Amino acid sequence: MIGSKKRLFIILLFALFHASLFAGEQSTTEEIAFFKDKAKTMSSYELYNEIEKTKELMRLQRHSKQSSLPDLTNKDVLKSTGYLLILEERRKAGDPKAAFYFGLHEMQICMVLNENKELAHTSNKVCSDAIDSFKIAAEANDPRAMRAIGISFKEGLGVTTSKYVAAEWFVRSAKQYNVEHLRDNALSALEEALNLVPDHPSALELRKELIR
Repeated sequence: MIGSKKRLFIILLFALFHASLFAGEQSTTEEIAFFKDKAKTMSSYELYNEIEKTKELMRLQRHSKQSSLPDLTNKDVLKSTGYLLILEERRKAGDPKAAFYFGLHEMQICMVLNENKELAHTSNKVCSDAIDSFKIAAEANDPRAMRAIGISFKEGLGVTTSKYVAAEWFVRSAKQYNVEHLRDNALSALEEALNLVPDHPSALELRKELIR
């Protein structure tokens, strides 16, 4: 069974994913609206970092013996909810950067759920949404998103595990890193591909090009 503190921690993560949990109270809704307005002036990267700070606070309080978990209505969580809503709006509008960071957030929840057998059955939609978000970014040639999709297929997060499909995405990531003249990143992605499929032809060909 999941411990009560860990269960509440997961609920808090869901609160950042399903902002409708807060819709019941007008004062809470107004606070979220305030933070949404503030979020509109921030970059997607800044929004993601602020959301991560709140999640880190949750983690620290979960592990602290002298501090209780943050309340669902506290300011930090409401702020992160407002920020996340704007990130999601941008993602729905097709913004590739927002899609990448929104995907990272969703994938973290996906991984937490998959670690717990009691909650694994609820993870499918979260994991699938994360991959869909990464695909938006990948279509805009974001090599980080391509690698994230590769990891999803490698680990079976929201998709059927496939070493070859994972390797294909790692190779795509490596090629894009190479286009962007990020050789070390390209080599790292290639290594991930070849660890899964040692004879992958595209990976071997690109590695020859990079190590000349």
